[in-house]
Amino acid sequence: MKSRFPFFAWRHIAITLLALLVTTLVIRIRWIDTHADDAVAEAPAPILTPTPAPPVPTSQPPMQADADNPADVPPEEWARLKKTLGATAEGRQQLQQAGQYLSFKHRAENWEALQAQGVHSAEKTRLAQQLLDDLPQHVGRGEVTGFEARALEAQLLEDTEPGANQRQQAMVAETARITAAEPQTDPQAAVKMAAYKQQEASITAQWLAMAPSARDPKWLESQLDAARRQAFDGEGATQTQ
Repeated sequence: MKSRFPFFAWRHIAITLLALLVTTLVIRIRWIDTHADDAVAEAPAPILTPTPAPPVPTSQPPMQADADNPADVPPEEWARLKKTLGATAEGRQQLQQAGQYLSFKHRAENWEALQAQGVHSAEKTRLAQQLLDDLPQHVGRGEVTGFEARALEAQLLEDTEPGANQRQQAMVAETARITAAEPQTDPQAAVKMAAYKQQEASITAQWLAMAPSARDPKWLESQLDAARRQAFDGEGATQTQ
């Protein structure tokens, strides 16, 4: 039995249904897109929390000196030393001596800076006198050698004793203080020291007798060094300028 609808009729119907399905799908997609845009437009804007600015670094205030901070010693340097040595009784004694030496060292550096600048002032004279007063103590502890102390002494007296006669007398007195402070470990050291002191007094007197413009500290230092080597090691002899 033949169908009432021919083949082309069935094909027409299928095409019509397919077109209807495609149209429906297109309308559905457009509806979704339209409402999605509306949802995005109506969505509340996100609340942005401002990021706090980083703190502005501030300079650290200078460290305050402790009550026991020696003069002329920076508080930071003294604080480090206390942390290292101040825990025991022996350490506190070492701390005290170290503080005295650091104070002496810083005063010497300040005096040398003024000396290099050719400055003649009350501050330079004050520093020179303090260094002279403290020299024997540091010689006795072995922190400064007798030779170094005598070479420094001759230059310091230029500031503390402007007159030649007073300076020569002060040289004798200060040299005696340094000599008395020097550690004596060798039984024959006293004999050698006496021989050296004779040479030292002669060299110093010769240096002080020169005109101020002719006094060369390097010459004095070299002559005292030669005298020391001759007295203690039997080497060479000093030479006059």
